[in-house]
Amino acid sequence: MSKKIQLSRMGSYSSIGLGKWDSLKSYFNFIPKECFEGSLFRAIYHIKSDACDEAKKFLDDARDYLDGELSSVLVESYERGYKSFLTCQILSELEEAINFKLYPNHQNTIKKTWQKRILKCEKVVSDWRRILDLRSIVIKPHENIETWLKLSSISMKAGRFTLCKNIFDKLLTQIEVDQFNNHTVPNIHPFLTTNYIKYMWYCDKKLDAFNLLKEFTTNYLVTMIKSDISSNQLFEGVNLKKIMAKSYLRLGIWSRDDDINEHDISVSNGYFALAVENNKQYYKAWQAWAKLNYEVALNYKHDNILSSDCNMENNKEGGQNVPGTILCHVVSAVSAFFKSIKFCGKNSFQDTLRLLTLWFEFGEYQEVYDSLIDNIKNVKIDNWLQVLPQLIARIDTPKHKVRRMIQHLLVKVGNHHPQAFIYPLMVSSKSVNDIRSSVVREVLNSVSIHYPGLVEQATMISNELIRVSILWCEDWCYVIEEASKLFLNDKNIPSALALIDSMYQKMSVEVKTPIEIAFIQNNMNELNVALKYRNNFSISNNIKDLIQAWNIYYEVYKRLSKQINLINSIDLQYASPKLFTCRNLILVIPGSYQPHIKTICIQNINPVLTVIDSKQKPRKLSVRGDDGKTYDFLLKGKEDLRQDERIMQLFGLLNNILMNNHETFKRKLEIKRYSVTPISTYSGLIGWVSDCDTLHCLIKEYRNKNKILVKFENNIINKNYPQYDQLDPLHKIDLFERILELTTDTDLAESMWQKKYNIGSLV
Repeated sequence: MSKKIQLSRMGSYSSIGLGKWDSLKSYFNFIPKECFEGSLFRAIYHIKSDACDEAKKFLDDARDYLDGELSSVLVESYERGYKSFLTCQILSELEEAINFKLYPNHQNTIKKTWQKRILKCEKVVSDWRRILDLRSIVIKPHENIETWLKLSSISMKAGRFTLCKNIFDKLLTQIEVDQFNNHTVPNIHPFLTTNYIKYMWYCDKKLDAFNLLKEFTTNYLVTMIKSDISSNQLFEGVNLKKIMAKSYLRLGIWSRDDDINEHDISVSNGYFALAVENNKQYYKAWQAWAKLNYEVALNYKHDNILSSDCNMENNKEGGQNVPGTILCHVVSAVSAFFKSIKFCGKNSFQDTLRLLTLWFEFGEYQEVYDSLIDNIKNVKIDNWLQVLPQLIARIDTPKHKVRRMIQHLLVKVGNHHPQAFIYPLMVSSKSVNDIRSSVVREVLNSVSIHYPGLVEQATMISNELIRVSILWCEDWCYVIEEASKLFLNDKNIPSALALIDSMYQKMSVEVKTPIEIAFIQNNMNELNVALKYRNNFSISNNIKDLIQAWNIYYEVYKRLSKQINLINSIDLQYASPKLFTCRNLILVIPGSYQPHIKTICIQNINPVLTVIDSKQKPRKLSVRGDDGKTYDFLLKGKEDLRQDERIMQLFGLLNNILMNNHETFKRKLEIKRYSVTPISTYSGLIGWVSDCDTLHCLIKEYRNKNKILVKFENNIINKNYPQYDQLDPLHKIDLFERILELTTDTDLAESMWQKKYNIGSLV
């Protein structure tokens, strides 16, 4: 493309943006008609010149030129085709612009259609401006104020302040701009007033913007509301109460800025109170009010560490005496958070977590407790499903009022959504903490009344999944290894013996399956001999007895380790007959529960579990649902998944942030999440992520296909350096670098290339 044509394209787009239609013709004359943009610019010019027939011809030509481009990009991905789709929309709107001129009675319908359509577009500044510039052919900016002001808000958030100025130049006269600069509010559309004041704030005229907004809200708007404005066309279809609420909200937020002198918290609270007074259902105002008081409470908590649990017991109302002013802020925050959660609709997770922070920290104080009791009934039960892990984690708190409220809430949740929390409660029911297990039993008993059989099935499934997540041979290997570290490395004999004793106790009380019976037959004689030496040590304190016991444990460990390495699958018929025979349960598939959507219950479980070849030896578990589909899980033992569950919650918060940011939303950035269901403090289920091979699997598949030894590097080490583990770090690094020289480093790249990923997915 020649430089003349490039400059002509730029000049044409600039002419459209500035509304200089005469200069548009002088620019597009240098662009050939036989291309998309040549036809597009000529169509735009002819529409503006009322030459509609000529415009239609050029639009048809432009659509023909676009057709080939659109077909090619759609083959790759939607993202790459979005711009072409947007261009198609522009062509359609140019045709509608012709109808707008030809058929005046259709103008209102076209305006409404355009308004709905642009709100569906991604909030990208360049795209919105392109659409609105072309609409200005038939609709002047001051006739479409709300949409242009929406573009100004998007531009401000994106830091495009020059574009904001251009927009306001279209919407305001110079006299009106001068009035703003002279600290006077002009008599213009209230939306335009508030947006220009916001623009002044973003341009670092913060004090002027604050004072102007204060004048506009407390004087101008109040006067307008009190007076009869029904005959004033300027306010037609405008809800002044909502504008006043938004203005008071902005005053409250701005008053906390360092450039504004009003740092008194009561001033900001006053603005937020006026905001919700003018709009009782204004979520953003309730949230801002709650967050301000929440921050005050947290600052007090950080500056003055609350008393410990033992001191809490000495004060029936709480720990140390929190000042009444702080408690007032806590009560205000609690009440406002409940309102913000109620009116939020969705994505209330963050506010609910903040509310729980205040509840758990200050809920023992009578004023806060009363506020919680009064407001909790106004929030839907569904809202608490997203914070069940946090509620269950505090179920054994020593704060009696807090614990009583949590228990009461869990019972209510259980009566409405028993499937949502039955698995987490199974974890807590096995707790060694008496208070925790007692409260959980009470909740489960309440659920059993309304849903008989559910708790029994959940208990069975939980216990049996724990059983197959780590077999006795694996458990003994793990315990012997950990106990040996305590005994031989840390010289902590009592802890080592406690670990060993826990296994004997486990074998004495649990019901035996065929695999466990076989384990006893093959290993119990040696384990009993070792136990005899271990008991002798307890009596005589002779270390030789303990060493003799450990020698036996070590022999058992070596034999069991070899057996474990040979296990590649587990047959439930022998490992867990109960899971093998279970059919048509009323228990939901783990991690699949969604409120108010038909539950998918367990129909049966695949009788064979695949053992994955890795250090922890997790199992792949397949569960068939009553919807006919199979759901795969990773069953992990020797690992507490409760932290993983919280991480998935954190990823949910991060995804909300990514969705609300224009740049990340435009790039479709999102963290892939999967279900995490703890079934005990050391085992749980992770939702299987399909089409997600590990790097090791990719390399292994590639090497097997190309007849390359999978453990080629290991073989070099074992052949030339059999005592590799005894090398010092420098020698290990040197060896590592030499192996890199002897081997290729393209396995992963070749594997991904052979799988024929397209460029978009790789990027």
